[in-house]
Amino acid sequence: MRKEPLSGYVVHSRPYRETSRIVHFFSLEHGRVDGVCRGKVPASYQLFQVFASGNQSLKTFTGFEEQTAAHILQADALIAGFYLNELLLRLMPVEEAMPQLWLSYQHTVRELSRLPAKGALANLKSLLRLFEYVLITELGYGLDFRTDHLGAPIEIKCTYTFDPDEGFHRGNHGFLGQTILRAAELLIAGQLGLPMSVYWQDPAIQLVLSRTFRLQIHLLLGKQPK
Repeated sequence: MRKEPLSGYVVHSRPYRETSRIVHFFSLEHGRVDGVCRGKVPASYQLFQVFASGNQSLKTFTGFEEQTAAHILQADALIAGFYLNELLLRLMPVEEAMPQLWLSYQHTVRELSRLPAKGALANLKSLLRLFEYVLITELGYGLDFRTDHLGAPIEIKCTYTFDPDEGFHRGNHGFLGQTILRAAELLIAGQLGLPMSVYWQDPAIQLVLSRTFRLQIHLLLGKQPK
């Protein structure tokens, strides 16, 4: 790279030598790009343009320019923002463009900033589940909520357990098929940008999504080099 403009967000930074910091930057053009910058580090949850130079894994960042106002996250939304950035830092490969994940991050941060400080826990959880779904899919481990591990359609009246390596297994206990299929509909609608359905507030659907994605994320974290 030679002064290549990148558009994106600061995911994390840490001190480097006396006057510099290492910045992990989530760019639209190249995904996660790591670099060194001097001076004040730009705010998180704000869209910036930066120029990146260098042929090594650690670039030189110069000329940070604000592209939008910063999104202010409060209370639970701020904790959710930390969670998003931690997932990106730990799971994203370096310099591999993931435009759908970038757009999902941008959307999620914007919507988190619009949540009231209290009384919006269901909406917050829905935003996180959608982001996790896109992240897992972009990493190549997307799950089809409409079929079991053998490729057979999920049946409404049957129950299923979930194995993060294989998918849904039909059995005598676990998640009801109807709930799994409704979760699939919500994920598809969410990706299309359709308004949040009241079904997002269904505790059974939230449980299906939170447990399956948590197991998948734990599996992916275990695959990362130590």
